[in-house]
Amino acid sequence: MLTMHHMNALERDYAQHLDALRSGGAIHAWWFEVERFLIGIAGERRDAYYTPDFRVQLPDGTIEFHETKGHWREAAKVRIRAAAAQHPYVFRGVTRPRGVGWKYETFTPGAPGWLESE
Repeated sequence: MLTMHHMNALERDYAQHLDALRSGGAIHAWWFEVERFLIGIAGERRDAYYTPDFRVQLPDGTIEFHETKGHWREAAKVRIRAAAAQHPYVFRGVTRPRGVGWKYETFTPGAPGWLESE
C-alpha cells in the first residue's frame, strides 16, 4: 500500500473501498501502481508498457489487476485487452457510475464481448 497523495480522487476512493474489502476478508492485500507490463499492440511498430492502478491479492493468493476509470477511452481498453491477452492474470476495469457503487468489467480472452467496446 502506498500513500494516497499520488492518487487521483477516484483512485483514493477505490483504495478506501479496497481497505474495507481487506478489513472484511474479501481480499488479502492491495498495492498501487507496483507492476508494469510490456505489451505488444497490433498495428504498432514498437512495444508499449501498461501500468494498472491496483494489484489486488485475493485470500487464496490469486493476483488480479484493477484499472479505475471515470470513463473508458478506446486507447485504454486496447492496452488492458493487450495485457489480458499476453499475461496470465485477471484484469478488471472499475468504474463508478453516477458516483455510486463500483462496476467491474473483466477483460479475459475468450469471455463474451471482451473485444467489443462498450
